Amino acid sequence: MAKKPINLLAGLDVGTTEVRCLIGAQPALQDEESSPKILGLGCAKNTGMRRGVVSNYNEVFASVETAIKQAELHAGCTIDSLVININGGHVKAFSQTAEVAIANSDLLVTERDCYSVTRKVRELTLAPNRSVIDSFTNTYWVDQIKNLEHPINIKGSVLGMEALVLTGDSIYLDMLRRICNELDVQINSFTVSSLAAYQATYDKKISDSGVAVIDIGHSTTNVILVKDGKIENIVVLPVGGFNVTKDIAVVLQVDLETAEFLKLHHAQINYQARGRKTIEFNKQAINFSPQQLSEVVTARLEEICDFIENLLRKKGLYQQLPGGIILAGGTSKIAGLSDLFKEKLETHAQIAQVRNFSGLTEIIQEKHEYLTVAGILAVDFLLQNQPATQVAGDAPWTQKALDFFGDLLKFRQRPSRQSLSSSSAEDKKDST
Repeated sequence: MAKKPINLLAGLDVGTTEVRCLIGAQPALQDEESSPKILGLGCAKNTGMRRGVVSNYNEVFASVETAIKQAELHAGCTIDSLVININGGHVKAFSQTAEVAIANSDLLVTERDCYSVTRKVRELTLAPNRSVIDSFTNTYWVDQIKNLEHPINIKGSVLGMEALVLTGDSIYLDMLRRICNELDVQINSFTVSSLAAYQATYDKKISDSGVAVIDIGHSTTNVILVKDGKIENIVVLPVGGFNVTKDIAVVLQVDLETAEFLKLHHAQINYQARGRKTIEFNKQAINFSPQQLSEVVTARLEEICDFIENLLRKKGLYQQLPGGIILAGGTSKIAGLSDLFKEKLETHAQIAQVRNFSGLTEIIQEKHEYLTVAGILAVDFLLQNQPATQVAGDAPWTQKALDFFGDLLKFRQRPSRQSLSSSSAEDKKDST
């Protein structure tokens, strides 16, 4: 197998039922398209997780190893680092504020001051057995000057920040670190499914106007709310596509495998026609009522809509997102899903379309469940293209991500893996 090129990218999606790995490459410097190129993908069944949490370490390890090896064979090269997603109901987001004294003798805000206040925000949020996944700055202030986006070189005595801090269960994060360490693969960063789906479908105009990205996974539904180009909230709901599958199995009296097939290939929201239909699946004839199937599926997905509506109302964003709703995840294949969300939430809704990539994009577009891992790969792309002057530990990619793809050519300086590792080591040294 070919040796890993310097400009390789990789994303790993550790889902409840499957692990997916995507390998890509940086665009060539002379390439005007400036999009990361997808080279290969791998997928493995995952039986070692329950509701997004590791229940059998060895099984998850085997699934991750298989998915990575498949992707490497497909891409024709090996990887030594990647970005990995965190999923499950243990993921929580909190709004937090912090202030630090401006350190310079001339009282001008520097990048180091921004780093200090960011680290303080992250530390204030920590509770026992919790780890920070990422943080998202909403606003800065210097003394009495409020609502600053970029406080560098503003004069004052105190720098403040309000941020959304995303946390997860420390034990789960440590398990993923251990798995990757045993496979000799470095973790460049963690992310979450909804944020990854947002990156895969990123459109600056929609982001600035306001949008909700809803990734309906196996056991959970991940939601990210963006307003004025800023991340307002990230929420993981305790219901997903498998709840729909179980409902079908119970009501139609079929096994789970058949129920999953019916959900993805024959279910349709608000189907009204009467009568029965017979299909062949696993060499067996399955006779069912399409209307009854529709009623079961629609009822559960309406429940997810109700969750989203309550969330939007609490944040004051109901009917206030001109960019509408973007639906991702394998369950988004269900016919009529966007119409259901449009009707229930009274806003525009559409199925996610992968953007900002070249290469094997047809596969990603055809298989909706691969969209999330494409976004995870995009996070690795953002990390490798951050400005070389970025202060270590300042949640670098999230600070730049919202405007990144629109201004990509400005960020063509690429720090090496070595410089990123050095920055990470320096940050760890500072934290001790």
